[in-house]
Amino acid sequence: MMLLRFLVTWLALLPLCRAIDSCRNPGDDSCGPVEPGLESVTMQNLMQHKAMRDLDLAALSETDILARNASGGHPRRYTDYDLELATKMLESPAGLLYFHSSKAVIKLCEYRAAMMTHVKNNGSGEVFVDDDINKIMANWCSEYTNMTGNPCDAHEPFNEVLTGTRCVLEAANKEYGYPTLQMFATSMELFDVAREDCMPDIIHNLKQEEGLADKCPGEWGKNPGAAEEAHVKEENQDHSLAEIDPMMSLTQSSSKVQAAVIATQEIWRVAEQIEDLADSLHGGSVEHFRMQQLSSLWKTPCATLGCDEGSWKDIEDVLYDHTAKLIELDVSSAVVHHLVEARGRVRRAHMKIMNSEPVLEALRANQHDSNNRSAATSDAIAFISSESARAGAGASRYDPVFRHGSRVLHAMETMIEIAGDLGVPLFTTSNALVESDSEEVAKEGTGLWRRRRRDRRRRRRRRRGGFWSAVGGAVKSVGNAVVSAAKTVVKVIVDTFKCMSVSVGKTVGFERQFSQSTALGVKVTLEDASNMADWVMGKGFSVCRTFKVHCTVTVAAGIKAMVGCSVGLSFSMQVAFDSCGSVQFDINVATGGGCSYPSTACPNIPAFKAAKIECKEEVGVGLTIMCAKFNLKTGKYEGGR
Repeated sequence: MMLLRFLVTWLALLPLCRAIDSCRNPGDDSCGPVEPGLESVTMQNLMQHKAMRDLDLAALSETDILARNASGGHPRRYTDYDLELATKMLESPAGLLYFHSSKAVIKLCEYRAAMMTHVKNNGSGEVFVDDDINKIMANWCSEYTNMTGNPCDAHEPFNEVLTGTRCVLEAANKEYGYPTLQMFATSMELFDVAREDCMPDIIHNLKQEEGLADKCPGEWGKNPGAAEEAHVKEENQDHSLAEIDPMMSLTQSSSKVQAAVIATQEIWRVAEQIEDLADSLHGGSVEHFRMQQLSSLWKTPCATLGCDEGSWKDIEDVLYDHTAKLIELDVSSAVVHHLVEARGRVRRAHMKIMNSEPVLEALRANQHDSNNRSAATSDAIAFISSESARAGAGASRYDPVFRHGSRVLHAMETMIEIAGDLGVPLFTTSNALVESDSEEVAKEGTGLWRRRRRDRRRRRRRRRGGFWSAVGGAVKSVGNAVVSAAKTVVKVIVDTFKCMSVSVGKTVGFERQFSQSTALGVKVTLEDASNMADWVMGKGFSVCRTFKVHCTVTVAAGIKAMVGCSVGLSFSMQVAFDSCGSVQFDINVATGGGCSYPSTACPNIPAFKAAKIECKEEVGVGLTIMCAKFNLKTGKYEGGR
């Protein structure tokens, strides 16, 4: 009976969107089976204590509480191997900083999305409360200030706190091996999304001053100089290259690493050039623009990496593939950071170019006549929409890395929750000192602040030492009771990281406009078309039916562009839709936004043609990192889990 109840609960919680949880597919080699076991007394106590705990934000807590009361928790996703790595991560000098910063940036993105939809639903101006931000960042800031001596709160430049955290993690990876390169890449993905997609509106409303510190020791500038390149080469030669492949000689391994780093430097340079082009287009300094100007910038990197410079999907996929390759080659963490950041920079620059006036003018002029497009329109649409010959091989190679990172973070979160809710210490300590090169790392860390802003707050709160002023303390071990409890857990209350995956997908179909900001691209069959046409036009359903539907939704931060790219949220899902029954679905959300443009790939459906409903391609942009809910009938986006 207990087993049956667990199975029913588990099935009810499965995300219905296209980007599924990492342990849902038993055939996925990257996700081992969860160990069978009954709920222990420890877990019962954990759930009882957790149900009584106040959540960080009242605006986000109601949905959480309802979900908990209904389900009793979420299935455990981590394996024993994930738990072992999570334990080592927590015991490492920067482990808690890694965890709390990763969790906080997801919470900040959730907060931004909740406030964005609150403003749209209530028509009020955007208000981000500094107390809310301080609550979200409290644990992160505590660890950060303890380790670096630098201030951290809602009024400190977010970019400097994020950069300082990255510097500590890079140094920790170099000195101790934790976070591992895979885990470091996961945090860099989250950091990039938070800094560029989630925080700009929050920072603007908090009136933060711009942070000038954006580099760690050994990282590249906008254009890597000879000294920086020599430093990176030296760093990568320090790694155990012979361990990459037992069949390769040290020389062969070194050559592979150097080639991969050189390719990354070229991608970094191209990102700068594409950003300059995007800025020029928006500034009006480019009168005659052709997409060949953009694709030509990718010619050299694509010749090296093996991609089609005329297809953004092909380029994006090969960038994911190259990220996985860097991790396999065990390059320095700084190189991985540069590639993740460069990938984010070119994605946003490409969206900016698609929203530039020369491109939008061509798109608008031809959106009602898809058979008679100008060369500019065809080139623009082809670049952003052309299918990749790689068939997603790069994303498939990198996705297990990102999902593995989410499972280890989930295991870390579970152990921290168990210790906190049962009132037992997370760590046991001994008097032995950590053997480390703390002074050397601290000395390297000072390089971050050479360009630091000198204002009144900075002058009265001087830095108290290097990044590692608090690291050379007692050896810490996660308590055996906490690890044992985490092994026997079948269901957990909190899983902040369960909606992390690489892609949100796309839909070629007919666009349904819910509001000025929310649009849905839906793929329907001829059989369901007559009933769906009225719904797409906003008239509701004439009869009750249940049918399968695949759709991609974008929720723009402002007014959604009818053609082009919009900054905001996006997600895809494939569901059995009951037009008169349940309409709210669990979704995995990306914060990068989405693009939509005319398509000729839809089947000929008379009901849609008669209603003059256009065929469009809706594409979600970015990595999915958050959980939420969506009402397919009303188009209402709801935060929460």
